[in-house]
Amino acid sequence: MKTACLILAVGKRFEKMGLCAKNSFKKFHPDVDLFFITEENINDYSCSGAIEWSGFGMGKYLLAQEIMSKHSYNKMICLGADTITCSRLDEFLDNNEDDVICTLDYCIQFNYHEDRKKSLDTCENDKYVISPVVFYDKSSMQLQMDFLPIFNQERYEKYFAADSQFVAKDNAYLNADVVCFNSVKFLKDLIKLYAYIGDESSSILDKNWIEYYHEQGILNLMVWGQPLINKKGGCTVVDVMRSIQDRIYNVSTPEFPFFLSKVSYNVRSKSLTGLHPNDNGTGDRKKFWGASLDKFYVDDNKLYRREDSDYPDKQIKVWHYCQMFGEVSDDEVVNEINKWIFEYFNEDTRKFFTEQCDCGDFFQKEFTL
Repeated sequence: MKTACLILAVGKRFEKMGLCAKNSFKKFHPDVDLFFITEENINDYSCSGAIEWSGFGMGKYLLAQEIMSKHSYNKMICLGADTITCSRLDEFLDNNEDDVICTLDYCIQFNYHEDRKKSLDTCENDKYVISPVVFYDKSSMQLQMDFLPIFNQERYEKYFAADSQFVAKDNAYLNADVVCFNSVKFLKDLIKLYAYIGDESSSILDKNWIEYYHEQGILNLMVWGQPLINKKGGCTVVDVMRSIQDRIYNVSTPEFPFFLSKVSYNVRSKSLTGLHPNDNGTGDRKKFWGASLDKFYVDDNKLYRREDSDYPDKQIKVWHYCQMFGEVSDDEVVNEINKWIFEYFNEDTRKFFTEQCDCGDFFQKEFTL
């Protein structure tokens, strides 16, 4: 397989932190072509003008599609500039069968429904697209996966009441910053769907929704909308997918369900609950992140998070800050990065990033812009 990796790092903050993303990926993948795109070279690509319309989030998919098409790559790994590769990404490299290989976001449920003005509880059953839930069925003593409409924490707890036979274990909300494409056609159809929804003349679809969720929303929408394509009815957006796609794409998520996984490719390693502090009702981020980060350890030059005895320890193959660095000021970015360097990460983790991931002195000095 002819393989490449794309890291989009436009802007001083992303270019500076992106050096860790760039160097760490090259450390473990010297055989993979790396496209590190910054302000200096982004105009070398013909789709750069369209990125002004799509934004940089969706822009990395436009770039990935252009590079795959122009250079005949069979496999394209896309990584955010705020990632650190901690191992060879075998789950991406060894899978040449699936069209797209995805990774997990925080442990929440993706949902899209036809009429955002209506309450989610009153939305018609065939008018939404949701991600699946893994749950434990006490009666059968087995794990099951189903597309259950659990749209928020309140409804989640109500559905899985204490006396329920079900115990919710995991949600498959996908993160768009660590993903591998084995099909340029999947990318082309993804971009078509995004363009259709974002079209000013497409009043039947919710343009505001796609402007808020960007590439993460469209990736989840396309992946989890696929099970509805061969069913009657459904969302208008599923009708659009039927008109765009000429086949169902194969999708895999190697770390799902996360509690059984031996690897972590995205944000799940950050917290014991799999949630962000904002979703967990706490403002003490140092204490919240620390409960998980204190469990990070190094063994045989590999980074792990220690789990409870019932579940396997997770090898952290990609670290992802996932801190919305594009939405805050330079001062806030500097402050947050320095908290991770000097307050959140333990010494073993900082040493691992420095010595095993080619991060240089990034974790040995104050981050500045």
